[in-house]
Amino acid sequence: MARWCNADYQALVDKAREVGDKAERTKLYEKAQVLFKDEAPWITMAHSIVYVPMRKEVTGYKVDPLGAYTFFSVDIN
Repeated sequence: MARWCNADYQALVDKAREVGDKAERTKLYEKAQVLFKDEAPWITMAHSIVYVPMRKEVTGYKVDPLGAYTFFSVDIN
């Protein structure tokens, strides 16, 4: 959690939530995004999708987010 606080950003987001006109709301959110990017309270990270080939008979296998292959709960039916 960044615990980031910016009154201008919050005011834009709050106002955008109340605006019924889509074009005006979009402009307010775009202004808020500019403030957010300028201050960069946190960085976003992307992650890849990992595919593990598996036979239908294998059950209980869970892909490890760190890339380890653990077979403690794996079974073959």
